[in-house]
Amino acid sequence: MESFKPGYVYTRFRFVQGIGGLTSDHVSWDYCVRSCTGKPSSAIGYVNDDMIRVVPGDLIDFTFRHEWGLEKYASPDKTIKKKFPLINWVDIPDFWNEGKLTRFWAQHKIFTLPLACMGYPRHDPHGYGHASEAKKCLRTPVKKACGGNGNIELAHRAINLSHQAALA
Repeated sequence: MESFKPGYVYTRFRFVQGIGGLTSDHVSWDYCVRSCTGKPSSAIGYVNDDMIRVVPGDLIDFTFRHEWGLEKYASPDKTIKKKFPLINWVDIPDFWNEGKLTRFWAQHKIFTLPLACMGYPRHDPHGYGHASEAKKCLRTPVKKACGGNGNIELAHRAINLSHQAALA
């Protein structure tokens, strides 16, 4: 915990692309494969996982009490996406909770850093096979090849550029 940077939320990624230094411990899907799931492959960014997060005290209310503003990010007319497009960002599934959360945090400049937390959920009532898939690389994480060796600050810079474009 002492190594965590203040002001950042730590999560695993549901989708990620263009960020280097990640392993299967940093993702919540397609754990044991080398490739990353963010599309298009030329983009940068992430979609936050919604299962687990580590949050500094000054962001705790905002990052866990987001329901008051989250629904408009999934509106059928996509007005939020038009008003605040993330430039060269991976595709965000706006109808998933993970997508709503990611877009909401990005619009409010809440930046994410990767959390290495393999093995959740231990069981899956929906039949997605998280536990059986994760077992394959539980003891030996797989290095991810996410379309480059960019650091996550490049993704954060893309969020800042999106804010500047939205204000212009």
